[in-house]
Amino acid sequence: MNHDEEDWKKQIEKFKVVQKCPKCGELSLKFAEGKIKCSNCGFEQNVKNI
Repeated sequence: MNHDEEDWKKQIEKFKVVQKCPKCGELSLKFAEGKIKCSNCGFEQNVKNI
């Protein structure tokens, strides 16, 4: 990874709608079946209904 790519990632994170995965740190969380799931590492966490 080069320096320009790292700067780009920092800039785009200001506008992200999703949060980083707590396990792998990627922006790959999705909500499905009452859980948040990371498509990168497989992390899952149940989400309470509001």
